[in-house]
Order: sequence, then C-alpha cells, then structure tokens
Amino acid sequence: SEGIFDDAAIAEAMRSLPPPPRVPVSVKMRSGFDDTSLFVDNLLAAQEAGASFVTIHPRTKREGYKPEADWSLIAKARDVLH
Repeated sequence: SEGIFDDAAIAEAMRSLPPPPRVPVSVKMRSGFDDTSLFVDNLLAAQEAGASFVTIHPRTKREGYKPEADWSLIAKARDVLH
C-alpha cells in the first residue's frame, strides 16, 4: 500500500488542505515503516500541521498484524502530543 513515510511529507499533505474554516482533520498512522525511528517526528509534524487528532496503529508496516502491538507507543504519543 502507498503511504507517507516522513515528517516533511505529512506536514506538506496537511498544508495542502484548504485554509480555515475547515472541518477537523485526523491523521491515521502506523508506528513506522521498517522501524519506529520516525514515530515522534511524524507525530509532531501532524500536530504542527494542524491535525485535530491522531489515530495510531502501534505496529510498523513491516510487522503487519504480528507481533503483538506495542501499546507503549500509545502512551508515548500521549506524552509527546498536547
């Protein structure tokens, strides 16, 4: 499947939306593609670009639906975002 894999692309996609007033925009993301090294950068990019909320799938694309989800990433996102 296609996707946006880095913080700059997330910010660009969010900025391409029409200017306010606009409906709330959400971002749905995995914790990463091969690993979680860009997880925090991507969260912050979505927030800084104006996302109203973020939904997280706490596994990488490579992991798919196995192994068990890393639920600590949800807590990390809560701590990073405001």
